[in-house]
Amino acid sequence: MTANGDYYSAIALKGEALLELGNIEATKDVLEEILTMVRLHPRRLPYGDEMNLLSASIARPALAACSREILRAIIPRIRAAEYVERAKSLLGEE
Repeated sequence: MTANGDYYSAIALKGEALLELGNIEATKDVLEEILTMVRLHPRRLPYGDEMNLLSASIARPALAACSREILRAIIPRIRAAEYVERAKSLLGEE
């Protein structure tokens, strides 16, 4: 596991690609890896890069719980107001 911001961004893109291909199990693995990174290295990650993945994955029942957990963990750490609003909207906390 790395705390590298570039890796975090890349893994989010990988998750998007896997979801687009319909590979739910592999996408879930990516989400779990993102969650682990957020928990282990909360100050070293470029929050916001995962937002497209979370927007798509939260609508999938098999991925919704993990997506919500990631959103709850990252909202206090996101710097850009637009991403905070988007994350809260995905959680229904507008």
